[in-house]
Amino acid sequence: MSGRTLRIKVHRQDAGETEGRLEEYTVPHWEGIKILDALRYIQEEIDHSLAVRWSCRIEDCRTCQMLVNGKSMLSCQIPLEDGMVIEPIPRFRLIRDLVVEFGEKMDATEYSKNEFTDS
Repeated sequence: MSGRTLRIKVHRQDAGETEGRLEEYTVPHWEGIKILDALRYIQEEIDHSLAVRWSCRIEDCRTCQMLVNGKSMLSCQIPLEDGMVIEPIPRFRLIRDLVVEFGEKMDATEYSKNEFTDS
């Protein structure tokens, strides 16, 4: 780890709450850190109550899909940047925090790939 830190805002909301809130976390930076790495760090080292879903870490299962600064992204593939805002995908029912109910069948046409473009 480089000693450098990054700040991110993460959506927090319990089931049954009508509105969520953004909580800011500071995580250490290391070479190659992805958004999912930061979320797992928060869950394991800072706040065990953070609900986040992931499975394969290779852009296959799409369970780590989230809104990153308002765009649909796979958090296992996107490098973490300072000041990012991480929220659940709004078109699915929220279970808690960043976890949504995808439904019984995960149809690849229903789930978008990363919307980042090289600009």
